Amino acid sequence: MANCDPFVIWRNVPTGAKLTASATGDTTKFDLVIRILGDDGTITRWERSQLVPGPASMTLPIPHACSVTATFSIFNKTNVTLNLTIDDAAHSCSWTFSNVGGHQVKVEILP
Repeated sequence: MANCDPFVIWRNVPTGAKLTASATGDTTKFDLVIRILGDDGTITRWERSQLVPGPASMTLPIPHACSVTATFSIFNKTNVTLNLTIDDAAHSCSWTFSNVGGHQVKVEILP
């Protein structure tokens, strides 16, 4: 699967939808944190240990919108793949990074 854009908007997410995230890669060569911020003030944070092999999951705070920000730090050249999916099957993305340095993706989730 080709990488999604680093900024994605998912619309028409149904109430009760579940967000699932997982990552693959050599955990000695990268770090990854995902932060989910709901416009209702809720904050959820997933660490690399929850994502590899994962999956981490949560019910989204719909009807509130939320922002998902994944921040990567790659220390040594390696392939790191992040998968985000909402269980309604209409919303799914994958990103693979291999260059040393910082990387970020953001997904805006709207009811």
